[in-house]
Amino acid sequence: MNYRIKNIKILIFLVICISVIWNTDLAFANSYAVSPMIIDIKAEARDIIKKSITITNDGGEKVDIYPMVNNISVSEGKILESKNIAEAGKSISLANWIEFPRAVIELEPGDSKTIVFSIQVNLEAKPGIYHARISFPAGSVRDQAELRINESPFATVNLEVTEKVNEMMELRKFLPGKILFLGLPANLSFAVENIGNKA
Repeated sequence: MNYRIKNIKILIFLVICISVIWNTDLAFANSYAVSPMIIDIKAEARDIIKKSITITNDGGEKVDIYPMVNNISVSEGKILESKNIAEAGKSISLANWIEFPRAVIELEPGDSKTIVFSIQVNLEAKPGIYHARISFPAGSVRDQAELRINESPFATVNLEVTEKVNEMMELRKFLPGKILFLGLPANLSFAVENIGNKA
């Protein structure tokens, strides 16, 4: 009988501990906010854009935040793992263009911190719309924070790379049909060439 009561007490104790840890973890995860949540940009290849994100700790506990940058797959509707960033070609990977400090951000209760980052559009970037997510998971170490990436506050970066269009024509040849015209019509021949980058 004593053995059974002892096991029940241990079981109750474990349930209470798990409940406390679970609730603490949820409070910890939702105690800070990111602004702005969406960043829309238009740029051309080779452009360098400066932006900033502010993180505010509204909770009552200090948080250690580990920023992470990932591409977003529009077709799959989810963030891509970090290993996919290295595998993606630099000309089509927004996450590769974002220069964001990856060091831990320590925020005391009530504190705010603004982080300036840059987007260096690849010189061979193809025209189109690219999406990335800058996530701010918290944890005591980076590995622990990575497990919370899907539930963490984040900012979505939408970048449209526009095509640089040069519309230029050049007159290559202009010749009269005859040396001397005594009346109309005058016959002239000419040739032009498209020296721009658009047909």
